[in-house]
Amino acid sequence: MELSTSPEKIQITVIKAEGLPQVGIRTPDCKVSITVGSVSKVTKRVKDANPVWEEAFLFAADPGSTVTIQILHGKHSEVVAEAVTSVKNEHLQGGTVALDENVPLKC
Repeated sequence: MELSTSPEKIQITVIKAEGLPQVGIRTPDCKVSITVGSVSKVTKRVKDANPVWEEAFLFAADPGSTVTIQILHGKHSEVVAEAVTSVKNEHLQGGTVALDENVPLKC
């Protein structure tokens, strides 16, 4: 097997979060930031402890690229939860495929 020198595409879909902690006395007002390598993309903000986003993003990526996922609260983007993972070869087989796995976040 030979690895391509040009990045392939990976689609990451932000579906939902459940049971986000209250921030002070406020209901969470959160968006999700996804960074693959040096490129970041952000969902719309949703004000709910169980937000649903259903937003998909396409990134150029190589195997081993770092993927950072953060749930950010409010206009100052306070980090509520975070996870770091990486792109695996099987995510890139056949060009563009969806990363079909749940990534648990730590609060």
